[in-house]
Amino acid sequence: MPLMISGKCFSYGLAGFAAAVVLAWSAIGADGAAAIPDLSGHWARPYLGFEPPLSGPGPIVNRARIRGQSNINQFVGDYGSPILKPQAADAVRKHGELELKGLVAPNPSNQCQPLSPPYVLQRQEIQLIQRKNEITILIDSYGTPQSAGLHLVERYRLIDHDSAQAAAQNSERENRRLLADNVLGNGVAIDPDDKGKALQVQFTVEDENIFTAPWSAISTYWHGSGDWVERVCAENTVDYYAGLSTGVPRADKPDF
Repeated sequence: MPLMISGKCFSYGLAGFAAAVVLAWSAIGADGAAAIPDLSGHWARPYLGFEPPLSGPGPIVNRARIRGQSNINQFVGDYGSPILKPQAADAVRKHGELELKGLVAPNPSNQCQPLSPPYVLQRQEIQLIQRKNEITILIDSYGTPQSAGLHLVERYRLIDHDSAQAAAQNSERENRRLLADNVLGNGVAIDPDDKGKALQVQFTVEDENIFTAPWSAISTYWHGSGDWVERVCAENTVDYYAGLSTGVPRADKPDF
């Protein structure tokens, strides 16, 4: 029987959107058939942002830098990137202008909204539940794509420890490693003594409404240390973002 994939990532409900997931393995079992790797478990990554691809166009980079890495407290996208169509470049430019003024430009993360693909693939935790002929991928905050023209291909594979270390070095060309107790609450605990295999997701994005060419990126996950943690977002208004409390609607006078 074929191996089936299920999960929140396949319930977008947007006409025209297409997604594909590919599981890759090359080991050959004693019977000559490809051995299916066990992808089950709690996987985590200590980075906010995507890893650059090994070649070809990658995601839009942040012009705001700290010691050569993306400044996670100020997002000013490179609106001059040749992969952006004019209307997309204009939207990225306006977003960056707000950030440069010291304001927080709204995005799904800081507005407690569901994260649309491929944005959601930068989440710090995922969980895979593998059965004989099915794998369920659990990712919190999945939302509807912003464009009906989006075509996304995800490729999941296990990589060895040395390859995972190389992936970490590749990520830190762009992204700062987050601590588990990071002030943003985005850091997750990863077992530092784990020398086993890591989970890597390579994906390619095409959208003729937004991009002039396909682009690719990588997210690498290590075995998470501890339980899957529930993080309160919309229900919590205290120190919600960047140490600030979030204002909520209130009535200064009673209605009756």
